[in-house]
Amino acid sequence: MIEQLVLKNFQRHQNLTIDLDPHITTIVGPSDSGKSAVIRALRWLATNSPAGDAFIRDGEKKAGVVLTVDGETVERERGAGANIYRLGEDEFRAFGNEVPQKIGQMLNLGPLNFQGQHDSPFWFGETAGEVSRQLNKIVNLSIIDNVLSFLASRTREAKVEVSVLEQRKKEAQAERAALVHARRMDKDLRAVERAEEGFSKCSRSRSLLHDLFEQASCYYKETESLDARRREAEGVLRKGEAFQALAQRVKELKGVIEEIGSLQVQAKRPVPSVVGLEERFSVYTDCQDRAEGLRSCVSGIREKMDNLQSYKTGLRKAEKELKAEMGDVCPLCGQEVKK
Repeated sequence: MIEQLVLKNFQRHQNLTIDLDPHITTIVGPSDSGKSAVIRALRWLATNSPAGDAFIRDGEKKAGVVLTVDGETVERERGAGANIYRLGEDEFRAFGNEVPQKIGQMLNLGPLNFQGQHDSPFWFGETAGEVSRQLNKIVNLSIIDNVLSFLASRTREAKVEVSVLEQRKKEAQAERAALVHARRMDKDLRAVERAEEGFSKCSRSRSLLHDLFEQASCYYKETESLDARRREAEGVLRKGEAFQALAQRVKELKGVIEEIGSLQVQAKRPVPSVVGLEERFSVYTDCQDRAEGLRSCVSGIREKMDNLQSYKTGLRKAEKELKAEMGDVCPLCGQEVKK
């Protein structure tokens, strides 16, 4: 329902506000007082007609009309480069004699809603055909006709599509009947794929077991080599201990010889030959060199012993992993694994 109409610089009205009655509003006044201008302003807002800016008040640069409908405000403004509609905070450009769709839907007013002062009585001066066309516009009967025509066209198209789809369905059923063996082939293909997947897993397990066997063999060979070196080291240690005992005896003999020489000097007796002692001293020197070599060898043997312990730890870990990977049955020979 239209609640209020405001005219600003529209023809002779500089600023006019009209509050409309919910039922009937009558505008009275002498001739040329602007009564028709009010109707013209309302029509200009609702239909964007007439075009141009001849209705702008003399001496002013723009004109505007504000209409309040059901609490919402619609404003139309023209002049000084402005040709716009406003609906609340939204602004729309006006082109030609078109009304923005959102505003037209809200107002729902057209030329049939306006009766001019010199127009003949509404519909009484029109032909029956023209009255029928205007009634159709009012109640939108043309939309019903268009919808029925569209539905009939779509029905015909749908029937054609259904016929085509039924034919395709029959052809598809025939092809399906001819491809019954495809299901068996698909089932066999899935079985082959599962078997291939199982074979791939077995191949990966076999490759892993082969690597573990090779690694274990290397550990066994290194263990045997380290055992031999350990035995050699133990022999060298025994020889080293014997050498140390011999060196101690040589030292004691040297002290005894020195004491004997001192006694011979005192007794003015000839000094016995020391040829044998020199030979022994040479042997002692050689033993010292060998002892130094033995110390180096013992150090190397201790390092090898530490490596041997590390290898044994890795071997036990590899054996555990091998047993866990093999399970209860060997995948190569199929016999039960003894744990």
